[in-house]
Order: sequence, then structure tokens, then C-alpha cells
Amino acid sequence: MNAEDTIVLGLMGVQHSGAAQPGIMLARDLRRFLGRSVRIVGLSNHPVVPALGLTELFDDVRLMADCGDDPGAFLSAIDRILDHEGLTHLVPGSDAEVLLASMEQDALLERGVRTLLPAVSDVLRTTKSRLFEVCRSAALPVAETRAFGSHLSDVELSGLSFPVLVKGPVCDSYLVETVEEARIAIDRIERLWGLPVIVQEYLEGEEYAVSVLAGPATGQLCSAVAIKKIGVTDRGKTWMGVVIRNPELDEISRRVVEQFSWRGPMEIELRRIEDRGFVIFEINPRSPAWLAWTEGASGGMIRQFYQLLVGDDVEPVAQGSGVVGLRLNRYVSFPVSKLLSITLDTPADGSSE
Repeated sequence: MNAEDTIVLGLMGVQHSGAAQPGIMLARDLRRFLGRSVRIVGLSNHPVVPALGLTELFDDVRLMADCGDDPGAFLSAIDRILDHEGLTHLVPGSDAEVLLASMEQDALLERGVRTLLPAVSDVLRTTKSRLFEVCRSAALPVAETRAFGSHLSDVELSGLSFPVLVKGPVCDSYLVETVEEARIAIDRIERLWGLPVIVQEYLEGEEYAVSVLAGPATGQLCSAVAIKKIGVTDRGKTWMGVVIRNPELDEISRRVVEQFSWRGPMEIELRRIEDRGFVIFEINPRSPAWLAWTEGASGGMIRQFYQLLVGDDVEPVAQGSGVVGLRLNRYVSFPVSKLLSITLDTPADGSSE
């Protein structure tokens, strides 16, 4: 972009749901090398959001309604933001936000808002219900997975090879070892998230993850940084890991990006299994929050992300290894006036427009 262009980044995924979401971590590292040269606006679907207290990262915070899976509601929310903010770029945070934004890339561009996203059809291919078939057809190592679009019968339950993982279509995962445990987990997921219910083989082995960046051409690997997970919460959130270099993970990343015709960020989650090597068990269509740990070792992947997003030439990275990342919880505080401002749709600093 031209130097005189004013860049306003709308970052979604700035809530806190048991762990900081990707937008908060991305804002931190963008500030680290961009300073105040760009305006960063947090876009939240909940008024009580830690971004309100992170004034060193966010210039403003705006409230978006929870759009669910409704593209029309999503665009209406963006239009309300545009009434107050001159957004030039949008970065979705959660998987659901990535799907909505990818569905409306053309409509966003018509509004002057650029994104760095793959086609919606390729986002859908990363979902838990389709991942196994897509990876298997490409001869990529993947955990055996079945999606059930209706309630499992007693016969189907008794036919499972325990232990297995029972997963929701968007989130939630339970390790179960008996038919009774499976029935409880499936009922809970159906009530909270609906169908399909995903049943996946349990992989016993060390856990790894790769943060991938694809571009500028579709299906072209720009860079990848891998971690070995040392600590994981009971909800699967990474709280400790170490950056590693591994040619096999690099090759898997290249093949995944090519197979899924990817553009932008992605996280590949794997386990290393004896006699099978690395096996993919999940792909998330967005940056992981842990990426911020690795900036010293990734050689500038977040800088590359920004360069791809705004259309600048991409600088190569010199990736290192051996850096340990440890998640640290912190408290933030902010005046009640800020909480009122976000619900009244005024600037978070309380000023008039």
C-alpha cells in the first residue's frame, strides 16, 4: 500500500474464552513492529471484553452482534462498524468468523475492506466432518474419523473401538472409554452444538502443532512454524510448548496448503505415533493464539501476515528453534464508562463523534 494510505485493521477474536483468542495475541505482535502507524480496532461480540483494558494494543473496541452462521447479520454488523470506523482490512478470529468472512469476501471488498482468506469451499473442507475424507484422498496422514448426522444407535455405540474422542461440529471434545461415557458426551454435544457429532480415533503420542501462512498465490506455502506441545489444558488449549524445526512437518504443511488451495493463516494439529509418524487430527482455518510466543523464533511470520494482508512485498523469514512458550494469565481493568460506551455504540474512549 502507499505510505499515505491510512490502514485500519479490524481484529476479531478478541474475547477471552478460557484462553486469550487469536486477535489479542495478533494485536500484541502487530504493535511490536508497527507501533502506532496503523489503527487497530477490536471487534467483539460481547461487551465485557479484555480488549477494553488493553489500550496499548487497541485504539478502539466496537461491539458486533453475535452473527451465528448468518452472513446477512454479519454484513449488517460490519456496516454498523463502518458507520464509525474506516476499516480497510478485516481479520476474523474464530473458525466461525473465518467461514462468515470467506463467504462475504466480495461484499467486503465492495465496501473497501480487504481480507486474507481462502475460498469458502476450501474453508468448509477443513471442518471436522469433512477433514478425514479430504486428507485421505490426498494421501495425507489423518486420524480415522466418522461424522454422525443423526443420534447414534446402541448398535453404533457398541461398535466403537474405545477409547475414542467425541467432538462437536465446531468445538468441544471428550475422551471416552465406555458406551455409557460416549452416550453422555454425545447427548451433551447434541444439546449444545447440534449435529453432526464427530467420533475420532484416539491417538496416543506426543502432540504437535504447525502455524502455517499461505500466499501470495493460492496454495503456495509462505512460511510455517512448528511447536511441540508440552502442556495442554483439559479443553485442549496449549499453555506450554517449544519451537522446533522438522522437515517432515514442513513437507506436510506444504502438501496441506496445496491440497486445500489455502490463502492466509492456518493451524495444523498432529500427534506423532509410533509406526505411523505424524498424523493430522485437526485443522483450524486461522492463526493459533500461541503464534505470539514464537515471534522471536519464527523470524517474522506475523510481519509476513501483515505484508500479505495489505499487499506489500513479503520479506523472507529466518526461522529458529528452541524457544519455549508459556501462557501467562493476566488481569486487565477499565473504567465502567468504557463498558457503557461499547454498549451505546460510541468510541471506547468515551469521546463524541
